[in-house]
Amino acid sequence: MQKIKYIHCFGTSYTAGGGFEFDEKNKDKMSNLYQHTGEELNNFNFSYPGQLHKILGNEIKVLNHAKPGYGNHRLFRTVFDLVNNKDFKKDENLFLFEFSGTGRDEIYFNQIDDYIVVNYQMKDNNEFEFIGSAKDYHFQTKNEEKKIDSFDSFYKIFVSQFKGVKDELGKIEREIDFFTGWLENKNINYFFTSPPKFIKYKEEKYITYGDNNYFKSRNCMVEFCGSNKLLIIDETKKISGDLHIGLKGLQLLASIIFNKLISFNFVDNKKIEIDWKYFYELDYFKNKIL
Repeated sequence: MQKIKYIHCFGTSYTAGGGFEFDEKNKDKMSNLYQHTGEELNNFNFSYPGQLHKILGNEIKVLNHAKPGYGNHRLFRTVFDLVNNKDFKKDENLFLFEFSGTGRDEIYFNQIDDYIVVNYQMKDNNEFEFIGSAKDYHFQTKNEEKKIDSFDSFYKIFVSQFKGVKDELGKIEREIDFFTGWLENKNINYFFTSPPKFIKYKEEKYITYGDNNYFKSRNCMVEFCGSNKLLIIDETKKISGDLHIGLKGLQLLASIIFNKLISFNFVDNKKIEIDWKYFYELDYFKNKIL
């Protein structure tokens, strides 16, 4: 009998299934590329939570809370709401966290009565530059997009004048330290799929990806897939230039995470014997004309 009933997955587009938004503007391109793989073409299935759900079956519900563009602020807020819900039972729930770096501020926007994200990146001179803002980069309405975009000039000034590298890095460290301390105080079940940068925590909270023979080992799923050519751009032989995780990488991640759950007795099952050589040689596009 399974010891947990719900697995909550949090993170950025790497957890959300970034690059595989089959319901929006790149639907035809990605559908044409991946329709021969035998996988059902939907965003959830093309994410590691979706692949983990396939391994676990229906007795454990896997929920993908991740959203492209968003980062730690949305993670903190949503987890806090879940844990403090009167119906929440900690022994039935497990959380998987992909933490982000800088450049992902969640802000409440009155005009749409909802949260948006403001994204920015660091320039060569260690200053920040505004990239964009959205409620949802793929599925927001035209009216929402128009209202949010009307404030882009304000966000550009805000990011350039009120953001500093040292302050941002310190803020990330403080916020994650408080958050993980709160998790420990509440005795919440959790692991890091991509750990917080700059900070070290209990070793058992990390997940190690790779075998060092076929795949370089990492404890961050994003770094693991990037350093082992498991991205969409690698998988599709650069037909798609997308730098999110490819199908092979997603399936491998799900198998590794599943075994971690077994090791800590969160799931009553046998470990998957991962055939690293098979995944190394697996090429969904080998016999397909691109």
